[in-house]
Amino acid sequence: MQKSNEILPVEYPKVDRVEVEDNIHGRRLTKLWDYEKFGCTSIHGDFYYYNYNSGLQNQWVYYQQQNLGEKWKVFLDVNGLSADGTTSISQKVWSRDGSLFAYGLSEKENIQTTRELSKDLQRRSTVSQSLLPQARNDCKEDVLVADFRENENFLCDGSVTEDGKYLIVEVSDGCGSTNQIYFYDLKAAGNKIEGKLAQTPALVVDNDGESALLLTNHSSPMFKLIRVKMNSDAENPSTWETVIEEDPKRKLEWVAPVAGNKMVVSYLEDVKTTLYVHDLETGKLLYQIPLPIGSVTGFYGRKTRRSSSSVPIQLEEIMKTKIAGLDTEPFDVKQEFYTAKMEPRLRFIFFTVKGNMQNVFNDFASAAQYLIDNKWTSPENLAIRGSNDGGLLVAACSQQRPDLFRSISGYVAFPQIHERGEKISEYGNPDDANDFEFIYKYSPLHNIRLTKDVQWPSTLLMTGDHDDRVSPLHTLKYIAELYHILVTEADKWQKNPWLGELMWANRMTSIPWENDLRDCGHALLPPENFGNGVERLSQST
Repeated sequence: MQKSNEILPVEYPKVDRVEVEDNIHGRRLTKLWDYEKFGCTSIHGDFYYYNYNSGLQNQWVYYQQQNLGEKWKVFLDVNGLSADGTTSISQKVWSRDGSLFAYGLSEKENIQTTRELSKDLQRRSTVSQSLLPQARNDCKEDVLVADFRENENFLCDGSVTEDGKYLIVEVSDGCGSTNQIYFYDLKAAGNKIEGKLAQTPALVVDNDGESALLLTNHSSPMFKLIRVKMNSDAENPSTWETVIEEDPKRKLEWVAPVAGNKMVVSYLEDVKTTLYVHDLETGKLLYQIPLPIGSVTGFYGRKTRRSSSSVPIQLEEIMKTKIAGLDTEPFDVKQEFYTAKMEPRLRFIFFTVKGNMQNVFNDFASAAQYLIDNKWTSPENLAIRGSNDGGLLVAACSQQRPDLFRSISGYVAFPQIHERGEKISEYGNPDDANDFEFIYKYSPLHNIRLTKDVQWPSTLLMTGDHDDRVSPLHTLKYIAELYHILVTEADKWQKNPWLGELMWANRMTSIPWENDLRDCGHALLPPENFGNGVERLSQST
């Protein structure tokens, strides 16, 4: 088998020549991407902070400002930490008084991070253990307070409640939808913690004294908000008080306490974000925050900060994204509903449970069919793209309904190939006979079937050379199987190309903008620019 660094010199020269011939894509996409981008403003201590990108920076820059209207200054910029622009901020947290800022650096979007305070700390994996760090330079002095290494699939995370009273440790079995939450009263220990804590299991949003608000899907698949007592009965559902009931028609996504006695509640409602303000104590709906159709990607608010009830609120626009040459006035945004195979009226969103994955593929195909039937598009102009679970979706749909799509691109993931096993709780275990039957029926890797004279969609599969969440093995094995089927069964009539791209980085957030735009350019190029699929792949192996 060839090593990965022996593949690229054969793959890329041909693609690069296509880029030269169609350089209009590169120039156009770069121009479209070059506009100011703003993150959500937050307050820590005496300063305002927000993320900002001037347009073509590989990573966002964290800015600081003491008073609104003053000039912002750079607080943290990681763009100079790596020549290829793939070092990014993977996590960050502030102390309650805003005097300390801790953050993790991810190299090429690797899960393992380097945490930094005033100086670099040693690299370490934080999976399955929680430590209580102090503001010091040597991480060897940190105290291990929770340990779940008895199960290699367990993932854990820790946080301290806003009032500093409780340590909350969340433990999940891989990527499943169930978890355990443990809490420990830090005040009871007098902040003298010398070892592991005897934590009490619970299922946390906010705490008020001895009670906590929790989001849970226990007996409520669309989630509800409950209040529990922080004591030994916390895991007993009969002691829970429901603050906001489950709504079967919309998913309760998150809750944020603000202004002392209120909370902002976010729902996923008909595939769009809706925001409401409720009373924090009673859960009573106070009013809805009007929003256009879309998604809320950032929010900041604190329970301990509030506005005056006697001074009228004045809203002021402080930042606005402007894209040169783009006039949004002529655009009309509307929401469409379509009839799916299993539902009389389906929104453009898909929920499933283990064993019903085929329903997701059917619903996705129904959405494509709706767009075609209503003349929004045609199969010749319909491209689909997905990553991780979405990569599995587009791969399965391209082979089940190749007549609907012109091209697909994505980062594929298959349920039977997971080195750490964190997806087992979501997909099922292929080593279990019952789970295997479900998985095998839809596995793209094991169900490649070509119908004679029916063109398989043009396919671009992408992966990172050291992706530690979805191994490049997924992409390489799938493209190899496609090639095998191609040369043994369809070399006379399959013309659309099948391509695999291996990047010297992880995928998604750490990819520098020029690499991301190159990928978009490849996906937008007409298939005929790559020549015959057989020739394309035979020259790249």
